[in-house]
Amino acid sequence: MKRELKIDRTKIPTPEKSISIHFPEYFETTLDNGIRLIVIENNKLPLVTARFVFFTGSLYDHGRAGLASLTADLITKGTSTMTAPEIYESIEFFGASISGGCDSDASYLNFLTLKKYFPAVMNIACSLINDSVFPEHEVEDAKLLKINSLLTLSDQGEYLVNKLFREKIYFGTPYENKPEGTKNAIEKITREDINGFYKKYYKPNNLAIAMIGDISPDEALDIVNENFHSAEKGEIEYINSINPPPLKKNGVFIINRKGAVQSDICLGHISVRKNNPDNIKLTVLNTLLGGYFISRINRNLREEKGYSYGARSSFNLRRISGDFSVDTNVSNALTGKAIKEIIKEIDLIRNHKVSEEELENVKNYICGSFPLQLETPNVVAAKILNLLIYEMDKNFYDSYIAKVMEVTAEDILYSAQKYLNTENLTIAIAGNPEDIKPYLKEFGEIEIIN
Repeated sequence: MKRELKIDRTKIPTPEKSISIHFPEYFETTLDNGIRLIVIENNKLPLVTARFVFFTGSLYDHGRAGLASLTADLITKGTSTMTAPEIYESIEFFGASISGGCDSDASYLNFLTLKKYFPAVMNIACSLINDSVFPEHEVEDAKLLKINSLLTLSDQGEYLVNKLFREKIYFGTPYENKPEGTKNAIEKITREDINGFYKKYYKPNNLAIAMIGDISPDEALDIVNENFHSAEKGEIEYINSINPPPLKKNGVFIINRKGAVQSDICLGHISVRKNNPDNIKLTVLNTLLGGYFISRINRNLREEKGYSYGARSSFNLRRISGDFSVDTNVSNALTGKAIKEIIKEIDLIRNHKVSEEELENVKNYICGSFPLQLETPNVVAAKILNLLIYEMDKNFYDSYIAKVMEVTAEDILYSAQKYLNTENLTIAIAGNPEDIKPYLKEFGEIEIIN
């Protein structure tokens, strides 16, 4: 006789208790030319991952939005001795992979290779960093590819609303534009601009290298010294602060998507930088409010009201500033109601202490998820490099779970009152103004962007 298994789907499953975990120990040193080298030796597999990070991303575009991103894209497109096809043929021959990219605060070059081919692949990667030439035809191809990508994104409400939100809260600062830049700016960028960015910022004293896998610190030191022994330091003026425009009242900004049947919403405000001492408290606060599937905002809009398929909040913390935002999409008629519910949830968490049971569930969820973030060498390398990029405590990840579990209901109330508010919100919406404008008058002055 089969026993019937009954599950009460009205009750949220309780997360398991968290387990202790130690972040991998690593070797760290600074070379005479300023390169910061990090090595995590792990001999379980004959693989090596290397991640090169320059501490200058799109924050340093200096009015040419997309410059850092284009430079990072083109770093693999040719040296004085190898063309782009020859570089890719060599990488493919060794069964390796290599890629470049950037975000607001840093530019990257990453590769993964078998241990026996590591010296050869490392030599190629270092030649890209030391000897890129940016052929004119590669520059034009990269610009066209970037512009076509931006044109594709411009049809997506979620992209448009996040771009608009960022432009409004960071107006007039280097964080105003997303790293990929804008069509108009990219069209004006020249090979000389890209080469200038490269010559100025791709310097050893602006570089950190993380290696993880089947490699010892001595091997790493030898090959880095071999490839960078003649690299000269540069004079780099780092940007250490910005002044976002003050917002003394709520503002509603609608990007006109005539004919749209739903609204993409992004609302929030300026917040703090990544190395804020309350970083972990903010992680717990955000997870509870809108950072995972059974968070308050998602439960409200998706499960209780049925307004949306999903809603999330996040603290987007960067090196010298950050922001808090809530994102969702709803049908036109529900735009005002959804915004009202989001604001209600923010006010509730600011004014009422969270229950011990809800807080415990959230902390266990965060701690249970953390080990999953350490499954790949590239992610581990990125986390270690983040400590340098964002000037964070070296033991941040090693003590992460313990500090999460120490967060109290009083900490959440304090953090919510200090770091959240609903009186100077930037409310960005991508939608049809004719349909949604009547629902938005109560939230502040409305500006329509065509």
